[in-house]
Amino acid sequence: MKLEQRNAHSHHGCLNLKGKSHECLRCEIMARGFCDELTDILRRMVSNLDNTYAGIPLEDRDEILSDTVIGV
Repeated sequence: MKLEQRNAHSHHGCLNLKGKSHECLRCEIMARGFCDELTDILRRMVSNLDNTYAGIPLEDRDEILSDTVIGV
């Protein structure tokens, strides 16, 4: 898959929603005011996964990000 296609992939809903969805209102991270910090961390993770582990399938990288959000 080309790099442009990989970067066009959304990776995780939190990166797209960033507090602008009704789903975010039920999120403990949003309720406590840490949405910006979490999305910054997720963006750095995406960059690291894209640059360092480019051979990993997108589904696996998405799962890593989802597991991180669930863990938080």
